[in-house]
Order: sequence, then C-alpha cells, then structure tokens
Amino acid sequence: MFGLEFRDPSNLEPLLHQHPNWPALKEILLNGASFPLQSITNKARKLDLEFHAARGNHKSAVINRAALDEIIENDISKGYALPLLKEVLFEIPNASLAPLGCIKKDTINERGERSTKFRMTHDQSFLGPYLHSVNERVIRECLPNCMYSFALL
Repeated sequence: MFGLEFRDPSNLEPLLHQHPNWPALKEILLNGASFPLQSITNKARKLDLEFHAARGNHKSAVINRAALDEIIENDISKGYALPLLKEVLFEIPNASLAPLGCIKKDTINERGERSTKFRMTHDQSFLGPYLHSVNERVIRECLPNCMYSFALL
C-alpha cells in the first residue's frame, strides 16, 4: 500500500494542523504527490525519451560512477528508488527521463569537521529535442506557495 513508509497523518496533525500547507501535505501523505505539468504529445515525449536514453548521464556521473552507484544502491535498499530497464520507460504513460549528475559537496560532520561527500542530481532543466524541459513545463500557478522564515534571529 502506498505511503507505508510515511507517518500516519493523524500522528502529525496535532503538530502541523495550523500550518497553511497542512492540507496539501496531508493529501500527499495519503495519496502520493503529483506535479502539475503542461502535457506534451506522445511523439515529442518519445523523441525526448529516445534522445535522453541514447545520450546518457552527465560527465560528472560518469567520472564519479562508483560514488553514484553507491548512492543509487542505498536508495534502492531503503525503498526510495525502483530500478527499471530503459526500455520500460516507453511503456509508462507520460514518462520523462533526465540525466543524472554526481557532484562532490563539502559538508560538516557531527564533530564539526569538514568532509567531502557525493550528491546525486537529476537535471530536470536539461533539454531534449522537444526543447521544453520538465522544469519549463511546470504549471507554477498550481504549485503551493513557497514560504520563507527565519529559524534563528
């Protein structure tokens, strides 16, 4: 059943019920997330899928292949990712494919020491022959407002 990896919304509601985005978050927890995208024709989608499948990932993913494989295997083992063959993408309605990257990132560990780790990226701005990336197709008016606040003053 979808959502078993998440807390039951009734457990979170006492803490989050006054947040303006609580109804939308509760809906995602119960039914999954969907992203409002402008539709494209099957022909354009197939062209983009073929292009991205043939092109492959960004150079950073190729150079840092071992680190990327470790990140992906970790995601799969935790149930965050489901590996599929590229050919299956053509059978999934409205599927998109984006190149991966894998960049080095400086971070600070729990002892305050600087260390380097790798971060996987999905380049949803990368253009295929259709010339409209996933990011460009987002219907922004249908997204919830983004709110910023201070954690510490």
